[in-house]
Amino acid sequence: MANSVESEMKGDGADDPKIQFEPCKYKDKDCKYYDNYGNCIFENCRFDQEELPPTVTQWWFTCLICHKPDSIDPKHMKAHFCKSCIDRMNEAEVLPFTCRYCGRSQNHPSQWMFSRVCDDCIPKLYDPNCKKYSPKR
Repeated sequence: MANSVESEMKGDGADDPKIQFEPCKYKDKDCKYYDNYGNCIFENCRFDQEELPPTVTQWWFTCLICHKPDSIDPKHMKAHFCKSCIDRMNEAEVLPFTCRYCGRSQNHPSQWMFSRVCDDCIPKLYDPNCKKYSPKR
């Protein structure tokens, strides 16, 4: 009897492993819920459900960079920032920041986003003959 229980528990080897989170079937329809490997983030695809609850058209959040509140249609939000990049952006954009050239503190965002260069140093670093340079934002 022990052999039959043991063979029952092991199975006959014909069963394939069951995949809990399956590949996205809707990648061609620009689904935002799949990862770099094409796997859906949901165990059961949202688009295969009989009924989906209604969603908002404006979703409020705090910006990862400037920390100000903003809103967006959640269907259009897909920000792929790793922790390291978020930390680097915050180091450059959280006020006040310290200029990486002169060491002075500045209490408003730099004209050059994520640069950590104060507004006084930007003209010194830029060619004054450049036609594209404008000291205004």
